[in-house]
Amino acid sequence: MLEFRAIRDAYGMVSVIGEIRNVGPAARGVELQATLRDRNGRLTAVGHFYPASCTNIIPDETWPFTYSFGNRQDAVSAELRIVGAFRTIDMN
Repeated sequence: MLEFRAIRDAYGMVSVIGEIRNVGPAARGVELQATLRDRNGRLTAVGHFYPASCTNIIPDETWPFTYSFGNRQDAVSAELRIVGAFRTIDMN
């Protein structure tokens, strides 16, 4: 499950913030993609990030995240989606 919102500060810096929760039966890492669009619906910025870095999110655990795009005066809407899930294992 993914919940987020986009915010713009007084300097025009745009960030997406939210939480992701592992609703599956196994611990997994996750890759998210955030996109910004202008008033005509054109894509203006794309960012990929890993909220938990290289850590697995255990089942039913919630993990907070934030991703900053920098100054994006042209952005009027934001989208966020899960683009990948993976399992991290320790190597000896």
